[in-house]
Amino acid sequence: MTKASRHIVLVMTSDLTSDQRMQRVAATLHATGYRVTMVGRDFDEALPLAGHPWEEVRLRPSKSAGPRMYYDFNRQLEQLLPNLEADLYCAVDLDTVMAVSRVAQAGSIPWIFDAHEYFTEVPELIGRPLKRWVWRWMRRYVRSAATAITVNGSLARILSTHYHKAFAVVRNVPSHTHKQCVLDKPDKRIIYQGAINQGRWVEQYIEMMSSLPADVSLHLYGDGDKMPVVRQLAAASPRSSDIHLHGKVAPTQLSQASQLGWLGVNVLDVESKSYYYSLANKFFDYMHAGLPSINSRLPEYEAILAEHEVGTCIDNTITALTKAVLNYYHSPELYTTHAAATRDASMIYSWQQEQQVLLRLIEQQLLGT
Repeated sequence: MTKASRHIVLVMTSDLTSDQRMQRVAATLHATGYRVTMVGRDFDEALPLAGHPWEEVRLRPSKSAGPRMYYDFNRQLEQLLPNLEADLYCAVDLDTVMAVSRVAQAGSIPWIFDAHEYFTEVPELIGRPLKRWVWRWMRRYVRSAATAITVNGSLARILSTHYHKAFAVVRNVPSHTHKQCVLDKPDKRIIYQGAINQGRWVEQYIEMMSSLPADVSLHLYGDGDKMPVVRQLAAASPRSSDIHLHGKVAPTQLSQASQLGWLGVNVLDVESKSYYYSLANKFFDYMHAGLPSINSRLPEYEAILAEHEVGTCIDNTITALTKAVLNYYHSPELYTTHAAATRDASMIYSWQQEQQVLLRLIEQQLLGT
């Protein structure tokens, strides 16, 4: 059976048009010759489809959040997936594994578990023992996965113990494209991209603006549960005219916007183990856009920055955050060194490298190679 006749179904609860990692996965599999279908949620604010060459299905649960949403989504998945006649499933995170594992086992179809985070340790579950217990109970479904992957080495080690299954690493990095870094940027735009959710420090970025020079602006790209609060804080800030809330934008637009930036910010609350062991895609997006970044002092970022000076790590205080921004502002030499380093680092941390690991795992399952 040829690759073109092999059908791979990617399942996630995210928005298909804004999930950059899964779009990269779908594009790689399609380019390699597989037939690909992406299955995700249908959001009211979802961006229009961009004419991708793979198939896409969006499911709409009866609720937009909470346990009922997850239950309905998996119930609809169990009805949908057998009709897609897949040769391989890929289930993204713990909230999709119940339906995927059941359908896969019933049809003797292999499936891959793709853990983007330490799901049972996300900030939303801190202080909620019953909900955490339910999600920990769900991990039993992972046992039937043919193989498992995650986004960095720290998570691979932890999840291998957590799930009693070996995890391979496929980092969440952009494709490398040749670009000329602009080292002298008179427009001092601080860029944040990603979810506007609990623990992402978006409120602190707004507070920080009051202590920065007048030519520094803040640009927030993304949406989430905290957006109403963020809108209020931005409107009440004495620097409100310099704080720009762009909402959710398509990945191509986001890449273009990032290249206009000056600095990227990536600070996370460290109470969450999921955040503590994270390696966010925005870190690499900033790198590929030629932006030095300010990051929390966490293991994965410290390890990369020890080898490639593409940014800095800070303690989680507004004082430290503000000081780091001002260091770049007042030290052009530091900025130039870190911005220039992004070029070589982006060649190392590129999807062209990471996709080879993914394809080997896929071919082991489908082609027996």
